[in-house]
Amino acid sequence: MLTHRDITLYEIEMNNLAYHGVLLRQFPFLGDCIIVRIFRGHESIVPHGDTEMRIGDRMIITRNM
Repeated sequence: MLTHRDITLYEIEMNNLAYHGVLLRQFPFLGDCIIVRIFRGHESIVPHGDTEMRIGDRMIITRNM
């Protein structure tokens, strides 16, 4: 169901060594955001809780505005 809220997509590259190897379920999220897709090299990954974050991952993130 769509509402009057705006939804925005962001592309963020993970380049913080502190989070390299961290499972997505342990990743510290702030606010109302969802990682929709992760691009790793030539791979396109549908993320889940057991997805391990790696340096250079490009994350597509959505959040309500």
